[in-house]
Amino acid sequence: MVRLSSAAISAGTHKFGFEASYYRDKRSEFDENITPVLGSYRYYLSQYDWALEANAGQYWAGDKGFTVTSKHWFGDTSVNIYYQHTDKSFAGLSFSIPLTPRKDMAPALSKSEV
Repeated sequence: MVRLSSAAISAGTHKFGFEASYYRDKRSEFDENITPVLGSYRYYLSQYDWALEANAGQYWAGDKGFTVTSKHWFGDTSVNIYYQHTDKSFAGLSFSIPLTPRKDMAPALSKSEV
């Protein structure tokens, strides 16, 4: 497995990325090589805690296409609406909820005062 990843960020508003990988499955009788290559762009509006992301290229299964995602944050939780167009097109809705408290959070039960 070989993986190359790069990103360029401009004051947090714009993010450009590129990712290329090479995988060889030695266990497969077909000696398959997998080479996903993706380019990405993200535009972030901090006043609304909202980002629009676009990815395009060749995905894991060898299919080519693009994905567009609208991501909205509510504190540590995000709601994502996405559309992907490759060999087949589909859209979806996903949620991201943290499993642990914030790093700097001091829960009331463990707070000590002097």
